[in-house]
Amino acid sequence: MPELTLVPGHMVSDCPTYVEKCKNCHQEGACFGHSYPHYFFLTQLSGTGHNAIDCKNPKLIDNHRVAEKSETEAWELLKQASDERDIGDFKDAVQILSKAAPDYTYPRLEKEFRKQGLAIYLIAMEKDIGDTWTNVNLQGEIGKKYSVSYFTSDKPQRPTLVDKWPASPEENMNRLADAGIPLDRGVDKCHNCERVGHKTKDCPDERITREQVTVTCYLCGEAGHRVRDCTQERKKAGRACRICESEDHIAKDCPNREKKACRNCGSEDHLARECPDREKRTCRKCGEEDHIARDCTNAPKRTCNICDAEDHLARECPQKDEAGPRPRKDWSQVVCSICEKKGHGRARCPQAAAGENANAETDAEAAAGGGWDTTQNSSSAQASWEQAEASTLAAPVAAPAASAW
Repeated sequence: MPELTLVPGHMVSDCPTYVEKCKNCHQEGACFGHSYPHYFFLTQLSGTGHNAIDCKNPKLIDNHRVAEKSETEAWELLKQASDERDIGDFKDAVQILSKAAPDYTYPRLEKEFRKQGLAIYLIAMEKDIGDTWTNVNLQGEIGKKYSVSYFTSDKPQRPTLVDKWPASPEENMNRLADAGIPLDRGVDKCHNCERVGHKTKDCPDERITREQVTVTCYLCGEAGHRVRDCTQERKKAGRACRICESEDHIAKDCPNREKKACRNCGSEDHLARECPDREKRTCRKCGEEDHIARDCTNAPKRTCNICDAEDHLARECPQKDEAGPRPRKDWSQVVCSICEKKGHGRARCPQAAAGENANAETDAEAAAGGGWDTTQNSSSAQASWEQAEASTLAAPVAAPAASAW
């Protein structure tokens, strides 16, 4: 390429000594002239020009940043990346191998990967890469149909890949022969006619007027600028009334707030908890008016049903887990809730109605002993009224007949 002389007064595109390159193959040539767009080039060998969109030469792949290593070292890097299942390092190792041994193709690499049992797979799939990109293989050939992707499995791992995935390893090998990685073609795309090959400013078609998106400021509501460019003073975010949405007050001071009346006297000046005429409540345990039952300090003490202690209940008794049968209830100390006499419960009270006795017997036994057997035995103490009733109702027993012996 000839040396350029810095001559003031013109731009690079107008320089008579400037030699451009094809954006695809980077072949040097001479520009046609100032009346042609900049993407036309003239080759030195044939003397005829070509543009990047029609260039069929292999694409010049810039690999000056790829590390310089031997083929053996590149395969060691591939095995290490495969063991670590690191796809990024595996791709870099493929570039190193391709630079050390340019004859490797994607089908040949896939065969070697399967032969050596590597955990990374080369899968060729058809993708939409746009008009200004093209699939390029390892030898720089452009216009390939399929795109090469790297996976850690030979089966699709996502539902979106099922339709694109090759049906068999043989089909995948056939695809890899016509596959490459997506790279920029180096051609321009016009945003006026949506065709490739020239820029918008060089489009021969009539300029299409497109509707511009209107930007509206959410602070002042005016069009033409954003909130970040608004000149109006921003208000500090404050609390607003949830009733009328005014920022001058909150809900408790709102004049539109619904009036609430006292449940005791009906006045709107206060609530029931602040009422001076509030009805006094009486404790149902001790009868005093200065507190309620849950705050009563005069409540009767409860006794443990196991050890008769007053400082805990049966569920907290330290003796509840001791071995041995549960002690029987001392019925001589039980006070009937109907007749208020000792020796029986309400289920056995003679003053209770017959219907109440039948319904309450089960409840009384459950409350008294939790289902203990009430069969009389030598250790059971019988109440006095039970003894009297038994002697009165008992039928006279006839004396046994004299024996014939």
